[in-house]
Amino acid sequence: MAVADKAPVDVTSTSAGAVLLAITYDATGLVSAAIVSTPLVAWVYDNANPAAGATPVGASPMPPMPPSTGAVISPQCAIAWSNDAVWTLDGVFVFVGTFPDFLTWLATNNGANRTLSARLATTPLVNAWNQWRRINPTLVS
Repeated sequence: MAVADKAPVDVTSTSAGAVLLAITYDATGLVSAAIVSTPLVAWVYDNANPAAGATPVGASPMPPMPPSTGAVISPQCAIAWSNDAVWTLDGVFVFVGTFPDFLTWLATNNGANRTLSARLATTPLVNAWNQWRRINPTLVS
């Protein structure tokens, strides 16, 4: 049931410069992950279920939901405000940190051993990715 005098869904714009990092996994979710950046254009709020929080909307479609990977956390997306502020949200904050730390976490959290690839559209993220992949060549596909 919607909140009185509210539309079933609210859409709000987002801050300039925010980037949605869409993540697509291999069939098992444990071997590889491909990250694609797209501008974050809005947040959608379901007024019938406020506890669900907001859903980010990017300029490109979201990737498929990741497969179940047990203890290994496999977010469908992350939000980057800059190279220094990346977070994932799944009801609660799952990861908050820098972009290079996010890459390491995505590849290795809870015993994961994924390789990563990336198509990024902002210079700070591209620079951080290039530096990270030189330092972590075994985690790059």
